[in-house]
Amino acid sequence: MQERRTTIRCESLQRAQYCSFSDLTPRDGRLTDLTERGLGLMAHEPHQPGERLTVSFTLPGEEDPLTTTGVVRWASQNAVQKRWFPLGLEWFPLEETARFRLETFLGKQIQRRAEQGVPENTVTVAEPASTSQATIWGGVALVSAAIAVAFFSRAQILQQEHAQLADALSRRDVLISGLGDTQERASQQLETATTQLSAGLQQLNALQQRNRELAGEARRLGGELEHYQAGYTTLREERQDLILQLLSTERDRVRLVEQLATAPPQAASPSRPSSILRIGNAADPR
Repeated sequence: MQERRTTIRCESLQRAQYCSFSDLTPRDGRLTDLTERGLGLMAHEPHQPGERLTVSFTLPGEEDPLTTTGVVRWASQNAVQKRWFPLGLEWFPLEETARFRLETFLGKQIQRRAEQGVPENTVTVAEPASTSQATIWGGVALVSAAIAVAFFSRAQILQQEHAQLADALSRRDVLISGLGDTQERASQQLETATTQLSAGLQQLNALQQRNRELAGEARRLGGELEHYQAGYTTLREERQDLILQLLSTERDRVRLVEQLATAPPQAASPSRPSSILRIGNAADPR
């Protein structure tokens, strides 16, 4: 089903104020058309699609301005009459009050257009002024009625505020009662936590005492380890000296064997070979 869109074209440009989210400086603009989804605006400077603007304008027959925010969907960079830059703004989701006021205004304009035969989608937004006495008295009556309605609305608002205040007080009492229960539970939990903390402190003191004992034991073991390391170092040095002496003795033995092997044969008594043999056996490490 195709969405029906009501567009109100303005025969004369209506004044509106707008500001950009980039500088928040209010500027005067002109309203060109108005729909449920957005509006057409003449701005004093060019804008870019995607830029967010807040627009405030007064609907005919109303005193309070309608302030809404939207995003620029299209914008012309060419000035109209050397001072206006047209753009199209699409609303962000409207507040309930603003949406109701806008829909009410558009509905009245559609009905008025149908009754008066105004060209489609075109209405006169600016209200004509009248100087006749009847108009003046009618205006006075209208103002009086508006004041009466305003007082009545204010009374209703005060009643609503009173009801809301009574409801808030009731919720406050419930909250205070809940806070009392919460405080009692918190006190019990605090007492339990205090007991647990005391037991934890005792365990901590015992652990600290044990830690000190272990630290003393570790220092004692460290001293013994240093003593053992010093003794091991001495033994290793003595072993190294023994190895060096053994190597030196082995070298001497090898030289002696070589000297005996290369010595010329000599005439000796029959007991001489036995002496040589004993020398060789004495040099034999086996």
